[in-house]
Amino acid sequence: MIGDPKAFARLAAQLEAERAAAAPMIAKIVSEPERHLDAPMPPAWRTLGMANALCDAAREQLFHSPERSLYVAQLAAAIAEALPDSYPRLLRAQAQAHAWKAVATAHRFQSRHESALRALDVADRRIANEAALGIDRATLGLARATTLREMNRLAEALLLVDEAREVFRHHRDRKQVAQWELLTGMIHHRLGDVVAARQAYMRVIGPARDAGDLHTVAAAYNNLGRAAADAGDMNTSVAALRQARAIFRELEMTTESTRVAWSVAATQLAAGRFDMAIQLLQDVRRDFLQLGMSEEAGLAGVDMIEALLATNARTAARELAGEVVEEFRRAALNERALQALSFLQEM
Repeated sequence: MIGDPKAFARLAAQLEAERAAAAPMIAKIVSEPERHLDAPMPPAWRTLGMANALCDAAREQLFHSPERSLYVAQLAAAIAEALPDSYPRLLRAQAQAHAWKAVATAHRFQSRHESALRALDVADRRIANEAALGIDRATLGLARATTLREMNRLAEALLLVDEAREVFRHHRDRKQVAQWELLTGMIHHRLGDVVAARQAYMRVIGPARDAGDLHTVAAAYNNLGRAAADAGDMNTSVAALRQARAIFRELEMTTESTRVAWSVAATQLAAGRFDMAIQLLQDVRRDFLQLGMSEEAGLAGVDMIEALLATNARTAARELAGEVVEEFRRAALNERALQALSFLQEM
C-alpha cells in the first residue's frame, strides 16, 4: 500500500486529518491523563494520528511534569497497541515503538531505570522484523544507551552508541548525529575523560543548531559548562551555562532549566563559594523534588552536604544526609543510597 503513490497520498491526507481531529482533545487529555487511562477508550481515539499526537504531547510534558508525561505516553502506547489492521503493518509497528520509547523516557526522567529498559524491550520487539525501520532501531539504541549511562553501565552504553553512529551518518540525520555526539560526551564525562567530553560537546552545537534542535544545543552548553568547571576553566563554564539557561528559558523547559541551575551551583561549589552553592542547591533540590525527579534531588543534596561540611555546618549536613538517603530509598534507588552513604562516610 505504501509503495503506491496514490495510496500513500490518501494515507498522508488521512493522517493529517486525524491529527487535526486529535488536537482539540489533547489539551483536555494532558490536563488529567491518569483519569483517561482508567476509562474505556473511545473508538474515535483509535487512530494513528491520535497516537502520534499523544507521543508529541508526552515529549513536551517531560520538561514540565515527568509524571504527567508518563501517563500521556502510557495512553499513547495503549492506543498504538489497539490500532486497527486497516493501517499498514509498518506504520502500526512504528507507532507502537515510538509510544513505548516515550514511556521509557518518562520513566528515565523519574530515575525508574529498570522500568525504562523494560519499555524499550517492548519497543524493540515491535519493530524487530521491520527491515525498513533501521533508523528507528538506532534511535531506540540511543535511548537505551542514555538509560545505561545513568545506571553507570558505561561499557554497554558505549557499544550501543557506536552501533547507532553509522546508521545516523548513513541516513545523514544531523539531529540524531548531534544527539549521538552529546551522549558520547556524557559517557566520556562520566568516565572522567573531561578533555574528550568537552570536545564532543563542542561538536554538538553547530549541527544541532543547523538542525533546529535547540534543546540539544542547550544541553550541550549545560554539559560543556560542567566539564569546563571540572577542568578549572571557569570563564568557559560561566559563558556556556549562560547560553544554556537562556535557551531553556526561551523554550520554557522547567526540568532542563533546573538542571542548569544545578550546574551553576556545582560551579560555585568547585570555586569554593560554599555559601552561594548552598543557597542555589536549596532551590535546586526543592524544584527537583516538586518535579518528581528524586535521583537528581538526592545527588544535588550530596553536593549540598559537601558544601555544608566545608563551612563546618556539621549538624545541618548530618540532618540533610538522613533526608537524602531516605529519598533514595523511597524512590527504590538503593544503589544510589549506598553510594551516598559511602560518600558521606568518607567525608
